[in-house]
Amino acid sequence: MAITLRLQIAQIDGSDFVKTDETADVELRSESDSYASTYVTGTHIGNGVYSFPGVISGIYRVYDTSAGTQLTSFGDIQVGEGGAVHTTGNETIGGTKTFSAQSVFSSGFKTNTIAENTSGSGVTIDGLLIKDSTIGNVEFTGTAQNSNAPTVGDDLCNKTYVDAQVASVNVQEYQQGTGRRRVIAGATEDSGKVYTTIAGAITSVGTTSTTARYIIELEQGQADSNYANVFQLLHANCSKDYISFVGKSRNGTHLILGGTGDTASLTRIVSFENMTIYLTTEISGTRTYGSVKFINCTIYGYRSTYFANSELHNCDVVHASSYTPYLSSGGKCFNTVFAQAVTEDSYTGDAYYHDSYNTSPSMPTAPNLGS
Repeated sequence: MAITLRLQIAQIDGSDFVKTDETADVELRSESDSYASTYVTGTHIGNGVYSFPGVISGIYRVYDTSAGTQLTSFGDIQVGEGGAVHTTGNETIGGTKTFSAQSVFSSGFKTNTIAENTSGSGVTIDGLLIKDSTIGNVEFTGTAQNSNAPTVGDDLCNKTYVDAQVASVNVQEYQQGTGRRRVIAGATEDSGKVYTTIAGAITSVGTTSTTARYIIELEQGQADSNYANVFQLLHANCSKDYISFVGKSRNGTHLILGGTGDTASLTRIVSFENMTIYLTTEISGTRTYGSVKFINCTIYGYRSTYFANSELHNCDVVHASSYTPYLSSGGKCFNTVFAQAVTEDSYTGDAYYHDSYNTSPSMPTAPNLGS
Protein backbone atom coordinates (compact mmCIF):
# COMPACT_ATOMS: atom_id res chain seq x y z
CA MET A 1 0.00 0.00 0.00
CA ALA A 2 1.45 3.37 -1.05
CA ILE A 3 1.61 6.48 1.16
CA THR A 4 2.50 10.18 0.74
CA LEU A 5 5.77 10.94 2.53
CA ARG A 6 6.70 14.48 3.61
CA LEU A 7 10.29 15.49 4.36
CA GLN A 8 11.86 18.78 5.53
CA ILE A 9 14.48 19.13 2.80
CA ALA A 10 15.45 22.86 3.14
CA GLN A 11 16.15 24.62 6.40
CA ILE A 12 14.73 28.08 7.10
CA ASP A 13 16.61 30.93 8.74
CA GLY A 14 14.09 33.69 9.03
CA SER A 15 12.74 34.08 5.51
CA ASP A 16 15.80 32.66 3.76
CA PHE A 17 16.69 29.08 2.82
CA VAL A 18 19.97 27.92 4.26
CA LYS A 19 20.26 24.90 1.96
CA THR A 20 19.01 24.61 -1.62
CA ASP A 21 15.88 26.64 -2.42
CA GLU A 22 12.22 26.18 -3.04
CA THR A 23 12.81 25.38 -6.68
CA ALA A 24 15.32 22.62 -6.00
CA ASP A 25 14.57 19.18 -7.48
CA VAL A 26 14.89 16.27 -5.07
CA GLU A 27 14.05 12.60 -5.41
CA LEU A 28 13.52 9.56 -3.23
CA ARG A 29 15.36 6.64 -4.69
CA SER A 30 15.20 3.06 -3.58
CA GLU A 31 18.29 2.08 -1.65
CA SER A 32 18.68 -0.95 -3.91
CA ASP A 33 18.24 1.11 -7.05
CA SER A 34 20.30 4.29 -6.53
CA TYR A 35 20.59 4.95 -10.29
CA ALA A 36 17.01 6.22 -10.39
CA SER A 37 15.18 3.60 -12.41
CA THR A 38 12.86 3.55 -9.41
CA TYR A 39 12.29 6.93 -7.84
CA VAL A 40 9.70 9.40 -6.60
CA THR A 41 10.07 13.13 -7.35
CA GLY A 42 9.21 15.48 -4.51
CA THR A 43 7.07 18.60 -4.76
CA HIS A 44 7.80 21.60 -2.59
CA ILE A 45 4.69 22.46 -0.56
CA GLY A 46 6.13 25.35 1.39
CA ASN A 47 8.60 26.16 4.15
CA GLY A 48 11.15 23.73 2.73
CA VAL A 49 8.81 20.71 3.03
CA TYR A 50 8.63 18.37 0.07
CA SER A 51 5.85 15.88 -0.58
CA PHE A 52 6.59 12.50 -2.14
CA PRO A 53 3.40 10.75 -3.30
CA GLY A 54 2.86 7.02 -3.90
CA VAL A 55 5.74 5.79 -1.76
CA ILE A 56 5.54 2.07 -1.08
CA SER A 57 7.20 0.33 1.84
CA GLY A 58 10.96 0.03 1.60
CA ILE A 59 14.31 1.78 2.29
CA TYR A 60 14.92 5.10 0.50
CA ARG A 61 17.66 7.74 0.04
CA VAL A 62 17.30 11.43 -0.83
CA TYR A 63 19.01 12.61 -4.05
CA ASP A 64 19.59 15.99 -5.70
CA THR A 65 17.97 15.40 -9.07
CA SER A 66 20.11 17.82 -11.10
CA ALA A 67 23.42 16.78 -9.53
CA GLY A 68 22.50 13.12 -9.27
CA THR A 69 24.15 12.96 -5.88
CA GLN A 70 22.83 11.61 -2.61
CA LEU A 71 22.10 14.01 0.21
CA THR A 72 23.87 11.78 2.69
CA SER A 73 22.82 13.77 5.73
CA PHE A 74 19.39 12.09 5.47
CA GLY A 75 20.90 8.60 5.55
CA ASP A 76 18.63 5.61 4.83
CA ILE A 77 14.94 6.34 5.30
CA GLN A 78 12.75 3.36 6.29
CA VAL A 79 9.22 3.61 4.92
CA GLY A 80 6.96 0.96 6.44
CA GLU A 81 7.97 -2.64 5.85
CA GLY A 82 7.77 -4.67 2.69
CA GLY A 83 4.25 -6.19 2.55
CA ALA A 84 3.40 -4.68 5.93
CA VAL A 85 -0.23 -4.31 7.02
CA HIS A 86 -1.47 -1.07 8.54
CA THR A 87 -3.22 -0.98 11.89
CA THR A 88 -6.28 0.73 10.39
CA GLY A 89 -8.12 0.61 7.11
CA ASN A 90 -9.44 -2.21 4.95
CA GLU A 91 -6.71 -4.34 3.39
CA THR A 92 -6.44 -7.75 1.73
CA ILE A 93 -3.76 -10.04 3.16
CA GLY A 94 -2.40 -12.79 0.96
CA GLY A 95 -0.35 -15.86 1.74
CA THR A 96 -0.08 -17.98 4.88
CA LYS A 97 0.41 -16.03 8.11
CA THR A 98 1.69 -17.75 11.24
CA PHE A 99 0.88 -16.25 14.65
CA SER A 100 3.36 -17.32 17.32
CA ALA A 101 1.29 -15.80 20.14
CA GLN A 102 -2.42 -15.57 20.88
CA SER A 103 -4.42 -13.37 18.52
CA VAL A 104 -7.26 -11.27 19.91
CA PHE A 105 -10.18 -10.06 17.79
CA SER A 106 -12.24 -7.43 19.62
CA SER A 107 -15.08 -7.18 17.09
CA GLY A 108 -15.74 -10.77 16.12
CA PHE A 109 -14.10 -13.19 13.72
CA LYS A 110 -15.52 -14.29 10.38
CA THR A 111 -14.27 -17.15 8.25
CA ASN A 112 -15.57 -19.89 5.99
CA THR A 113 -13.24 -22.61 7.24
CA ILE A 114 -11.33 -23.40 10.45
CA ALA A 115 -8.89 -26.26 9.99
CA GLU A 116 -6.61 -27.99 12.49
CA ASN A 117 -2.93 -27.04 12.30
CA THR A 118 -1.60 -30.38 13.55
CA SER A 119 -3.12 -33.50 12.01
CA GLY A 120 -5.36 -35.35 14.48
CA SER A 121 -5.27 -32.61 17.12
CA GLY A 122 -8.57 -31.02 16.17
CA VAL A 123 -9.57 -27.44 16.92
CA THR A 124 -10.43 -26.11 20.39
CA ILE A 125 -12.89 -23.23 20.61
CA ASP A 126 -13.34 -21.86 24.14
CA GLY A 127 -12.73 -25.32 25.61
CA LEU A 128 -14.81 -27.23 23.04
CA LEU A 129 -12.68 -29.73 21.15
CA ILE A 130 -13.81 -30.44 17.59
CA LYS A 131 -12.15 -33.26 15.69
CA ASP A 132 -12.35 -34.39 12.09
CA SER A 133 -15.58 -33.35 10.41
CA THR A 134 -17.81 -34.10 13.40
CA ILE A 135 -17.80 -33.37 17.09
CA GLY A 136 -16.20 -36.21 19.00
CA ASN A 137 -16.28 -36.67 22.75
CA VAL A 138 -17.41 -33.42 24.32
CA GLU A 139 -17.36 -32.73 28.05
CA PHE A 140 -19.54 -29.92 29.38
CA THR A 141 -18.71 -28.57 32.83
CA GLY A 142 -22.03 -26.71 32.87
CA THR A 143 -25.46 -27.38 31.39
CA ALA A 144 -25.63 -27.55 27.60
CA GLN A 145 -28.87 -25.97 26.42
CA ASN A 146 -30.94 -26.39 23.27
CA SER A 147 -34.30 -24.67 23.00
CA ASN A 148 -35.36 -26.35 19.75
CA ALA A 149 -37.41 -29.53 19.50
CA PRO A 150 -35.81 -32.19 17.26
CA THR A 151 -37.18 -32.59 13.75
CA VAL A 152 -34.93 -35.26 12.19
CA GLY A 153 -33.30 -38.41 13.49
CA ASP A 154 -29.87 -36.96 14.36
CA ASP A 155 -31.11 -33.82 16.15
CA LEU A 156 -30.28 -33.21 19.81
CA CYS A 157 -33.29 -32.83 22.09
CA ASN A 158 -33.80 -30.95 25.33
CA LYS A 159 -35.30 -32.01 28.67
CA THR A 160 -38.67 -30.41 27.96
CA TYR A 161 -39.09 -32.52 24.83
CA VAL A 162 -37.93 -35.73 26.53
CA ASP A 163 -40.22 -35.19 29.54
CA ALA A 164 -43.19 -34.67 27.22
CA GLN A 165 -42.44 -37.86 25.30
CA VAL A 166 -41.98 -39.92 28.47
CA ALA A 167 -45.22 -38.56 29.91
CA SER A 168 -47.07 -39.64 26.78
CA VAL A 169 -45.89 -43.27 27.01
CA ASN A 170 -48.54 -45.67 28.23
CA VAL A 171 -46.76 -48.78 29.51
CA GLN A 172 -49.03 -51.77 29.83
CA GLU A 173 -48.25 -54.17 32.63
CA TYR A 174 -47.43 -57.72 31.55
CA GLN A 175 -50.84 -59.36 31.44
CA GLN A 176 -51.69 -62.95 32.20
CA GLY A 177 -54.80 -64.82 33.18
CA THR A 178 -55.62 -65.57 36.80
CA GLY A 179 -55.13 -69.28 36.12
CA ARG A 180 -51.46 -68.90 35.12
CA ARG A 181 -48.24 -68.82 37.16
CA ARG A 182 -44.61 -68.46 36.04
CA VAL A 183 -41.55 -69.95 37.76
CA ILE A 184 -38.35 -67.87 37.44
CA ALA A 185 -35.46 -68.81 39.72
CA GLY A 186 -33.89 -65.75 41.32
CA ALA A 187 -36.76 -63.45 40.36
CA THR A 188 -38.63 -61.06 42.65
CA GLU A 189 -41.84 -62.87 43.46
CA ASP A 190 -45.05 -61.17 42.32
CA SER A 191 -48.11 -62.54 44.08
CA GLY A 192 -50.36 -64.49 41.77
CA LYS A 193 -47.91 -64.16 38.88
CA VAL A 194 -44.23 -65.02 39.43
CA TYR A 195 -42.62 -67.46 41.88
CA THR A 196 -39.08 -68.73 42.37
CA THR A 197 -40.03 -72.39 42.90
CA ILE A 198 -42.68 -74.75 41.57
CA ALA A 199 -43.79 -75.47 45.15
CA GLY A 200 -44.39 -71.76 45.75
CA ALA A 201 -46.45 -71.48 42.57
CA ILE A 202 -48.58 -74.50 43.60
CA THR A 203 -49.20 -73.01 47.05
CA SER A 204 -50.46 -69.79 45.45
CA VAL A 205 -53.02 -71.63 43.36
CA GLY A 206 -56.61 -71.47 44.60
CA THR A 207 -59.18 -74.23 44.54
CA THR A 208 -58.84 -76.26 41.37
CA SER A 209 -61.44 -78.27 39.49
CA THR A 210 -62.23 -79.44 36.00
CA THR A 211 -63.46 -75.90 35.33
CA ALA A 212 -60.73 -74.11 37.31
CA ARG A 213 -57.52 -75.48 35.90
CA TYR A 214 -54.12 -73.82 36.32
CA ILE A 215 -51.01 -73.61 34.17
CA ILE A 216 -47.57 -73.29 35.79
CA GLU A 217 -44.95 -72.28 33.24
CA LEU A 218 -41.35 -73.32 33.92
CA GLU A 219 -39.69 -70.24 32.44
CA GLN A 220 -36.20 -70.01 33.96
CA GLY A 221 -34.66 -72.52 36.33
CA GLN A 222 -31.38 -72.99 38.16
CA ALA A 223 -28.05 -74.25 36.86
CA ASP A 224 -25.77 -77.07 37.89
CA SER A 225 -22.51 -78.31 36.37
CA ASN A 226 -24.29 -79.93 33.41
CA TYR A 227 -27.54 -78.04 32.77
CA ALA A 228 -28.61 -74.43 32.63
CA ASN A 229 -32.37 -74.61 33.13
CA VAL A 230 -33.17 -77.03 35.96
CA PHE A 231 -36.29 -77.25 38.14
CA GLN A 232 -37.27 -79.70 40.90
CA LEU A 233 -40.69 -80.77 42.15
CA LEU A 234 -41.11 -83.12 45.11
CA HIS A 235 -44.03 -85.53 44.99
CA ALA A 236 -45.10 -84.26 48.43
CA ASN A 237 -45.36 -80.69 47.12
CA CYS A 238 -47.59 -81.61 44.17
CA SER A 239 -50.66 -81.25 46.36
CA LYS A 240 -53.38 -80.16 43.93
CA ASP A 241 -55.14 -81.62 40.92
CA TYR A 242 -55.88 -79.99 37.55
CA ILE A 243 -52.52 -78.29 37.10
CA SER A 244 -50.48 -78.38 33.88
CA PHE A 245 -46.71 -77.95 34.32
CA VAL A 246 -45.41 -76.63 31.00
CA GLY A 247 -41.76 -76.28 29.96
CA LYS A 248 -40.41 -73.93 27.30
CA SER A 249 -38.96 -76.77 25.21
CA ARG A 250 -38.59 -80.52 25.43
CA ASN A 251 -34.77 -80.49 25.33
CA GLY A 252 -34.24 -77.17 27.09
CA THR A 253 -36.34 -77.59 30.24
CA HIS A 254 -35.02 -80.11 32.78
CA LEU A 255 -37.25 -81.29 35.66
CA ILE A 256 -36.10 -83.44 38.58
CA LEU A 257 -39.35 -85.14 39.65
CA GLY A 258 -39.18 -86.37 43.23
CA GLY A 259 -36.33 -86.05 45.71
CA THR A 260 -34.56 -87.25 48.85
CA GLY A 261 -36.97 -88.33 51.60
CA ASP A 262 -39.92 -88.00 49.22
CA THR A 263 -42.88 -90.33 48.81
CA ALA A 264 -42.40 -93.09 46.26
CA SER A 265 -45.64 -92.36 44.43
CA LEU A 266 -47.54 -89.46 42.96
CA THR A 267 -51.23 -89.77 42.20
CA ARG A 268 -52.63 -86.50 40.91
CA ILE A 269 -54.69 -85.39 37.94
CA VAL A 270 -51.84 -83.27 36.57
CA SER A 271 -49.83 -83.10 33.36
CA PHE A 272 -46.17 -82.49 32.50
CA GLU A 273 -45.58 -81.01 29.05
CA ASN A 274 -42.60 -80.08 26.86
CA MET A 275 -39.66 -81.07 29.08
CA THR A 276 -37.08 -83.71 29.96
CA ILE A 277 -37.94 -85.47 33.23
CA TYR A 278 -35.40 -87.23 35.46
CA LEU A 279 -36.72 -89.91 37.84
CA THR A 280 -33.48 -89.98 39.84
CA THR A 281 -32.08 -92.38 42.43
CA GLU A 282 -32.97 -89.96 45.23
CA ILE A 283 -36.02 -92.23 45.54
CA SER A 284 -34.44 -95.67 45.84
CA GLY A 285 -37.40 -97.95 45.17
CA THR A 286 -39.86 -98.40 42.34
CA ARG A 287 -41.91 -95.30 41.59
CA THR A 288 -45.61 -95.17 40.82
CA TYR A 289 -47.39 -92.40 38.88
CA GLY A 290 -51.18 -92.55 38.92
CA SER A 291 -53.57 -90.40 36.86
CA VAL A 292 -50.64 -88.33 35.52
CA LYS A 293 -50.29 -87.27 31.88
CA PHE A 294 -46.88 -86.91 30.23
CA ILE A 295 -47.12 -84.98 26.96
CA ASN A 296 -44.20 -84.45 24.55
CA CYS A 297 -41.62 -85.42 27.17
CA THR A 298 -38.41 -87.40 27.36
CA ILE A 299 -38.43 -89.47 30.57
CA TYR A 300 -35.29 -91.00 32.12
CA GLY A 301 -35.99 -93.62 34.80
CA TYR A 302 -33.06 -94.57 37.00
CA ARG A 303 -35.24 -97.16 38.79
CA SER A 304 -38.30 -99.15 37.70
CA THR A 305 -41.48 -97.12 37.19
CA TYR A 306 -45.20 -97.92 37.23
CA PHE A 307 -47.42 -95.77 35.05
CA ALA A 308 -50.74 -96.63 36.72
CA ASN A 309 -53.81 -95.23 35.00
CA SER A 310 -51.45 -92.67 33.46
CA GLU A 311 -51.12 -91.51 29.87
CA LEU A 312 -48.01 -90.94 27.77
CA HIS A 313 -48.44 -88.87 24.60
CA ASN A 314 -45.60 -88.49 22.11
CA CYS A 315 -42.93 -89.42 24.67
CA ASP A 316 -39.60 -91.24 24.76
CA VAL A 317 -39.20 -93.40 27.89
CA VAL A 318 -35.72 -94.67 28.74
CA HIS A 319 -34.77 -96.71 31.83
CA ALA A 320 -31.39 -97.75 33.09
CA SER A 321 -30.32 -101.33 32.41
CA SER A 322 -32.05 -103.96 34.56
CA TYR A 323 -34.92 -101.59 35.40
CA THR A 324 -38.38 -101.86 33.91
CA PRO A 325 -41.20 -99.58 32.84
CA TYR A 326 -44.70 -100.84 33.70
CA LEU A 327 -48.01 -99.92 32.10
CA SER A 328 -50.65 -100.94 34.59
CA SER A 329 -54.20 -100.29 35.79
CA GLY A 330 -55.54 -98.64 32.71
CA GLY A 331 -52.33 -96.95 31.55
CA LYS A 332 -52.34 -95.63 28.00
CA CYS A 333 -49.66 -94.53 25.56
CA PHE A 334 -49.94 -92.79 22.21
CA ASN A 335 -47.01 -92.40 19.78
CA THR A 336 -44.63 -93.27 22.59
CA VAL A 337 -41.35 -95.20 22.33
CA PHE A 338 -39.88 -97.25 25.20
CA ALA A 339 -36.20 -98.13 25.23
CA GLN A 340 -36.81 -101.32 27.26
CA ALA A 341 -39.39 -104.05 27.15
CA VAL A 342 -42.60 -102.94 28.82
CA THR A 343 -44.39 -105.07 31.37
CA GLU A 344 -48.06 -104.66 30.53
CA ASP A 345 -50.82 -105.21 33.03
CA SER A 346 -53.69 -103.68 31.08
CA TYR A 347 -52.95 -101.58 28.04
CA THR A 348 -55.45 -99.62 25.99
CA GLY A 349 -55.01 -97.14 23.19
CA ASP A 350 -54.74 -97.05 19.44
CA ALA A 351 -51.08 -96.02 19.21
CA TYR A 352 -47.91 -98.03 19.63
CA TYR A 353 -44.81 -98.54 21.68
CA HIS A 354 -41.65 -100.55 21.09
CA ASP A 355 -40.45 -103.41 23.24
CA SER A 356 -36.68 -103.82 23.39
CA TYR A 357 -35.94 -100.75 21.31
CA ASN A 358 -32.56 -100.50 23.00
CA THR A 359 -31.55 -103.09 25.54
CA SER A 360 -28.44 -101.15 26.66
CA PRO A 361 -29.54 -97.55 26.75
CA SER A 362 -27.16 -94.71 27.52
CA MET A 363 -28.43 -92.80 30.52
CA PRO A 364 -27.41 -89.15 30.85
CA THR A 365 -25.96 -87.65 34.00
CA ALA A 366 -28.96 -86.45 35.95
CA PRO A 367 -29.08 -82.80 37.08
CA ASN A 368 -28.47 -82.20 40.76
CA LEU A 369 -29.64 -79.19 42.74
CA GLY A 370 -28.38 -80.60 46.05
CA SER A 371 -31.56 -82.19 47.44
